[in-house]
Amino acid sequence: MGFPIGRAADLLPFPASDTHKYARGKVVVVAGSPRYPGAAVLASRAAQRMGAGYVEAVVSAPAVLPVRIAGPSLVVSDRREWDPPVLESSPGRPLAVLVGCGFDAAGDAEECGRLLRLALDRAACPAVVDGGALGLAACGEMRRALRLRAGRGVATVLTPHAGEAALLAEAAGLPGDFLSDPPWRLCERLAQAYSAIVCLKGPDTFVSDGSETYAIDRGGPELAKAGTGDVLAGMAAALSVQRQGDVLCAVATAALLHAEAGCLAADRRTSIGVIPEDVIDELGSAIQRVASFR
Repeated sequence: MGFPIGRAADLLPFPASDTHKYARGKVVVVAGSPRYPGAAVLASRAAQRMGAGYVEAVVSAPAVLPVRIAGPSLVVSDRREWDPPVLESSPGRPLAVLVGCGFDAAGDAEECGRLLRLALDRAACPAVVDGGALGLAACGEMRRALRLRAGRGVATVLTPHAGEAALLAEAAGLPGDFLSDPPWRLCERLAQAYSAIVCLKGPDTFVSDGSETYAIDRGGPELAKAGTGDVLAGMAAALSVQRQGDVLCAVATAALLHAEAGCLAADRRTSIGVIPEDVIDELGSAIQRVASFR
């Protein structure tokens, strides 16, 4: 069940010498809200650090300027104008979508629901669903959309923490005593119920597609900070776009690198002082450490 670090090393997306930004993959990050604009910044910057060649942040109108200032290399769009045609990968221009980081689903449920529906319906490419969008995904309409995506052979990744996993389990009608099962079993059953790859975050993180499950046990309490999940979501989207043939292992690799970066940040800052930006800053060192197992 443990995810082999050598497998992660093989999946690291070191670019070819003759590559270009589009060949390295585009990630569309539909995230942030007037209340939580920083989530879009963290997810987008993590996607860049994880190798995506082009990152577009689609955010609420009040967040456009703050996100542009925080990430001058990002392309930033107003989410009110986001009504894309089919978002499709091609061999030379792979694409992935991340939706939900920093969504204020309680304060703006209608708009957040519209954005999630667009992402699931029009993304003919890997889609990562995180944060406030997870609660919106816990309904019959969205589960049907996930089944349709799976039927088309398109991967969807859900990234719940324990509380979000409980909500998803209840909405899917899983038995109440199911939540007392080991976390790996919860992860597996959620993946089956939602026709998705599930990355269940916690002291140990589990990644499952319903039949194959990996455990990542290298993380520590330094990652128990608001915003570190946004970092992981951005990493998962970036690796999914670059490794579309094996999204399950791409997400497991993202989780392993996230844990390694957290450990390295704790070495510098202590487990008390680590913030999500430190995890992003340590990604290069984490990649070097994992690459040594090639």
